[in-house]
Amino acid sequence: MDTYYDVVVLGGGVGGYTAAIQAAKHHLKVALIEARLLGGVCLNQGCIPTKAYLKSAAVLRDVQRAADFGVEASAQGFDFGTIFDRKEKIVDQLRQGVAYLMQKNAITVFEGMGKILSPRQIQVTTGDKVATLDFRNLIIATGATAKTLPDLLIDGTRLVTSQELLAQDYLPASLVVIGGGAIGLEWASLLNDFGVQVQVLEYADQLLANETKAISKALKAALSKRGIQITTGAQVTSSEIEDQSVMIRYTDAKGAAQTAIAEQALVAVGRQARVTGFGLDNTDVILTTKNTIAVDAHYETNVSNIFAIGDCIDTLQLAHVAMAEGIHAADFIAGLDVEPIDYDQVPRCIYTYPEVAVVGPANIDTDQHPHVKTGVFPYQANGKALIEGESAGNVQVAIDGDTDDLLQVLIVGEHATDMISEASLGLYLNASAAEVAATIHPHPTLSETIRQATLAAKGLATDI
Repeated sequence: MDTYYDVVVLGGGVGGYTAAIQAAKHHLKVALIEARLLGGVCLNQGCIPTKAYLKSAAVLRDVQRAADFGVEASAQGFDFGTIFDRKEKIVDQLRQGVAYLMQKNAITVFEGMGKILSPRQIQVTTGDKVATLDFRNLIIATGATAKTLPDLLIDGTRLVTSQELLAQDYLPASLVVIGGGAIGLEWASLLNDFGVQVQVLEYADQLLANETKAISKALKAALSKRGIQITTGAQVTSSEIEDQSVMIRYTDAKGAAQTAIAEQALVAVGRQARVTGFGLDNTDVILTTKNTIAVDAHYETNVSNIFAIGDCIDTLQLAHVAMAEGIHAADFIAGLDVEPIDYDQVPRCIYTYPEVAVVGPANIDTDQHPHVKTGVFPYQANGKALIEGESAGNVQVAIDGDTDDLLQVLIVGEHATDMISEASLGLYLNASAAEVAATIHPHPTLSETIRQATLAAKGLATDI
């Protein structure tokens, strides 16, 4: 067997397998090494399975409010076992799809643990079998693991990560969520829909600490209205696991000692790059001060033939970002002249109810843009939102008052994550507010809210 490859990809998650496919499209000989399951965290333990749960939660909500639409229906409850099985079936189907794509693109897949031996060689161990591969280029796509806090010992039963929650085929009666970021809030939202009593503890003074206060305030209000208890400025100090519950001790924003007790506690305080356990120290690749792999604008490390993408580097930890980085790295290896990714043009989505979607910088540079104009358009003034029974929410658009450039779009509301791509495209194409406003949007659609918010930023909104 020929063991020399133009490109070896270490890690078969969404970034890794996308990079492998793109490299194969350039007629390069490609191998992919994956120790667990093709698709990585996103497909198996993250994006896909949680969104499957969210869809079931949405169906349950629709049944519960069917009378509002003149439909006689009643939700007698739900079968979480069936919901769990549906999630597993979707994940399995998509995983088989990835395996098919590997075969279709003539990518050799090695199922085993990869260990870098040198800047030109890697070893794969599968059971008692060992293979050594030589490569011209290596793309590291090892992802990240869940962070925890120093005084919290995750036991996998009472104190859990999202991985354990997805693996269990039952729901807790109550849950404390430690962390008010995207992962924690998505779980809080969907479990609340299923009747779980949820409390969120966030260390920062706002939810979604890296986003605008406007977004945080709107989402906190919406989740609180649904009965989710939210505490910001909460510093978790310790935990105590009992037979049937877990107690979380924390201090509140005023410094007072508090406790939260639930059947389970979810630790969702972020993810840390996986940079050990695969032989990186057998190279001269350097790490950043954040303990991520240091790369340049083309995802090349200081070792010229070794690249890194996705959650193991210091960029946005999002599946679509890892995919884009994988494509970019493969194109660069193939010799294409590629432009660096502008991360301000990358949409950031939170799949709560209501959904949140943002594109553009979280904080606009007022030195560069001294005259920012903002327009807000409420869902309540949109015909399609009223038809859908989803009138809570709004779109906010920020533009440069001097140049008319589109700077930032924030959406809180139904289908926000689907609508944000229009704004992302606008930023990518350097669209002006006038061009967005001049684009004819179909009626009645939620997409009209983006146009109206853009018009509002110019003082020209017609529907409010």
